[in-house]
Amino acid sequence: MKGHNGRELMSVEELEKLAMEAERATLRGDDSMAYMRAAKYWNQAEIRRKEVEIVKKKNEVIEVEEPREELLEEGKVKGRPEVELEVIRVGPNPRILVCRYKILAEELLVKLRVHNTNKFVKGMKIRMVEQEGEEWEYRGTLPRHKGRW
Repeated sequence: MKGHNGRELMSVEELEKLAMEAERATLRGDDSMAYMRAAKYWNQAEIRRKEVEIVKKKNEVIEVEEPREELLEEGKVKGRPEVELEVIRVGPNPRILVCRYKILAEELLVKLRVHNTNKFVKGMKIRMVEQEGEEWEYRGTLPRHKGRW
């Protein structure tokens, strides 16, 4: 596996093995720089161990956050969160709204296909389950009055 700088990533065990070999070379007196290499490998092994722990903690959190059975209703996809879309443009197409929603620090744009855009205005909020792709389908009741949800 390659790291962000293009070099091969070594496991904690490989780094510790290299550190032990460098320490043995220091004890034998074979290499004057072996002590510094050993310290470098020990530091890298410790950093890698912490990275592995962080990834394991993140994976545990993701595994715990699975949706409950009673929340999985008809029309909702398993594992998809409910998001709040904000209408940013009611385009010339009478069936497409351009909306945005935020996830963490990202702001994503989607095209929302509705039956009719006559009663939608810029700034309206729509709550629905997140879908795949850039174009989503809205299945629900439309607003009864213009601009009021």
